[in-house]
Amino acid sequence: MSRPPRFRTAYSTTGEPLAGQSVLDYLPDEFADLLDEQRTLASHELGFPPSTAQGDFAGTLMELAALLGHTLGAYQDRYANDAFLGTALTAKALVRHGRRLGYEPGPGLAATGYVVLTLKDGVSGTVLRGLAMGSASVGEKKAQDYETTEDVAVSAAWSELFPYDALAVLPLAGKSTFEVEGTGFGIELGDFVVIERGSTLTAHEVSAPPVEDGGRTRLTVKQPLTGSNGDYPGAVVWAKPAHDLHLFGWDTPASSFTEAELQGGELPASPGAYPVHGYTVTPAYDANDLYLSEEIKKSVAGSPGVLVTSAGPSALKVTAETSRNVTFSKIRHVVVQIPADPTKPTGPQVTVLDEKPTVSVARTVTAIQAKAGGTSLVRSGQAIRTSRWLLGFAVKAPLVATGPNPVTVTQPGSTPVRLDRQAADLEPGRLVALGERGGAGRFEVVRLTSVGSWADGAGAVRTQLTWEPVEPPEAGAPWALGTLRILGNVARISHGKTATEVLGGSDGSTPFLRLPLKQKPLTYLPSPDGAEPELEVRVADVLWSRVVDFVAASPEDRCYLVQRDETGTVSVVFGDGIQGAIPSSGRNHIAATYRTGIGPDGDADAFAVSRLKKAHALVERVANPLAVKGGAAPAEPEEVRTQATGYIRTFDRAVSVEDHKQLALLFPGIVKASAEWTKIEGDLEGIRVVVADAKGTAATASSVKAFLQARRDTTVLLDVVGPELVGLKLKLVLESDPAYLRETVERAVRDALCGTSEAEPGLFAFVARDLGQPAFLSEVYERIERAPGVRFVELRLFDTLEEVGKGQPPRVADTVIASPKQMLVLAPQDIEILPPEAP
Repeated sequence: MSRPPRFRTAYSTTGEPLAGQSVLDYLPDEFADLLDEQRTLASHELGFPPSTAQGDFAGTLMELAALLGHTLGAYQDRYANDAFLGTALTAKALVRHGRRLGYEPGPGLAATGYVVLTLKDGVSGTVLRGLAMGSASVGEKKAQDYETTEDVAVSAAWSELFPYDALAVLPLAGKSTFEVEGTGFGIELGDFVVIERGSTLTAHEVSAPPVEDGGRTRLTVKQPLTGSNGDYPGAVVWAKPAHDLHLFGWDTPASSFTEAELQGGELPASPGAYPVHGYTVTPAYDANDLYLSEEIKKSVAGSPGVLVTSAGPSALKVTAETSRNVTFSKIRHVVVQIPADPTKPTGPQVTVLDEKPTVSVARTVTAIQAKAGGTSLVRSGQAIRTSRWLLGFAVKAPLVATGPNPVTVTQPGSTPVRLDRQAADLEPGRLVALGERGGAGRFEVVRLTSVGSWADGAGAVRTQLTWEPVEPPEAGAPWALGTLRILGNVARISHGKTATEVLGGSDGSTPFLRLPLKQKPLTYLPSPDGAEPELEVRVADVLWSRVVDFVAASPEDRCYLVQRDETGTVSVVFGDGIQGAIPSSGRNHIAATYRTGIGPDGDADAFAVSRLKKAHALVERVANPLAVKGGAAPAEPEEVRTQATGYIRTFDRAVSVEDHKQLALLFPGIVKASAEWTKIEGDLEGIRVVVADAKGTAATASSVKAFLQARRDTTVLLDVVGPELVGLKLKLVLESDPAYLRETVERAVRDALCGTSEAEPGLFAFVARDLGQPAFLSEVYERIERAPGVRFVELRLFDTLEEVGKGQPPRVADTVIASPKQMLVLAPQDIEILPPEAP
């Protein structure tokens, strides 16, 4: 067979390839064309048309020749097309063309993330790489396997670490609102509470309905808190008194006993004058006793109380109590004058009758002694009838006097975070997770940069740390000392599971021995080289090393390279004895340990990886605080056409700004990229590269940055970020063809704008737009009018969500501009379709 023709693509005057020239048609004629040409030629040359009757010998010969020509032409077309990268038809040919250019089809990436290990009490040790864990199946998403990617030292003492300065004293002095730990106390508006802080008691009236939230009760009182802000740590609140009493005699008639009389002392045994009044008490009278209006069955000695008078509430503390039989009497001396008896000496006579009480009241009561502000209360100073004595408080709860320290953690930096304990054996370089107290809120994984010690005021030695981010932190409030907790047992994980198998043997002489792995897909992890296979190959139990090619290998170098064919099968290829050693002879002595699992199926939400595949001596449970992400599917053979020449464009080095973009596109999983020279840090300029994976995120941005840094001038600032998605808002009036269902037409319009079909993606679908690509009003009209069933359309609003949110009048923009780091997106819910009669 002759040499295939040189492929020369015809071009139009615009420089674009002419239609139909993407595939080389070396022999356009097919069987019928060849047969017809033979018949025509025979007619012209021989003067007679051949017979078309069945069994005609001449016709049969012509048909055989046409069949042979057709077959040869088909194979020649295939051969000719496969000879060129731009026209190759088979996946095998595409992969081989890429390999000739030094390009291997992107192997994809396994999703990676971090897991927090919760250890059993009191244990420590090392968790070896390969700890198997898994996710649960959710809907149509199947359960996936994950493993730790490195050995990690662990200790139960590092499970949760807290800053020493986590709590700050709340500024409560002068405040009328404070919080109490706990709920369900039954405190109501108008109730009285006592705040006890050390030996100081203060009484307060609740002036607003209490609010219960987050396990606490918020109280508002009439009397502001006194003292200083440092007085309230350790304070408690007393509430819900069991007794609301008056003093003995409060219910006597005022006409019989005046307030001053009820405040009096003991009834005198030998009054010098009459009338007299006072108390008779058994078993003993005590001048310091305060007689309550009734007897209390449950002791209140040592507990606080509240005295409520017209001047307001005041707190007291009961220092003693006892039961007394109390009688209050008011006695007068009755004098009766008798007229003179004629039979007796002259002059009037006076007879003094026995002393007797005029009025009295008796009752068995509880007598208490109490102090207020360190001063003993006496009966003579009390309002007997109007004062209220609240005693026997049933509720005792801590007052919230300290709260989360609002001081932010200025990391990374030189200011260390002081821990509340000594965390022995922590070392710089260790991964730890930062989280918020009290649940699965925001998390961040950081790397320790220094571990030191400090001594508190009591001389206790504690640990202090500094750290740096592992990945760009997510947007959110800075970490505050009061809410921060540090989880010390963190390990890297990736999607996949380990397999070990015997690849085969060697005769010791075959060059470029190729042995395929039996299981696929092979796991690849992101690295500065782009993608690193999780593979170990041993020959006779001796570990061999992987190389990209054999160019620099000597005959003694124990090395191999990895090649992936068009079916996704990965083969281990050894050297030829000149460049790279040939494995020694032996049977079944070449073995491989590798991991299988790759692609977006391994992406998992936070806390989705929570299942240990097998019990572990140290680990009790696992959980991923951050999403496992970055999974990328292997490149399809068709992608070789666009990516194989990337190496030629840059020669694996980034010099210009455009080089950075082209190199970023060579990183596995990156489908869109842009680069610009701009300000990076303050007024310092550098190169910003924007990258996006198939999901529109930058899950591997840190890996892409490491990949670029290994291939560029690192004195120039570099920033690698994800795309900034700019949402659009669309409002339109749509008239549909009456022959179509209205909802079908509206669905077709939405699909035309933001549909995710691979065959016909919407105008604003992620796969259909580039970074920095503007949106034109004309293309929106054109795409909508192409939808089936659309008779008429008028746009009433076309703008960004940001501009719409400013409250400006609706605007129909001719062009919506996007910066190089932005991508315009349109969600179905942001499309408003109105009927024709809408105003």
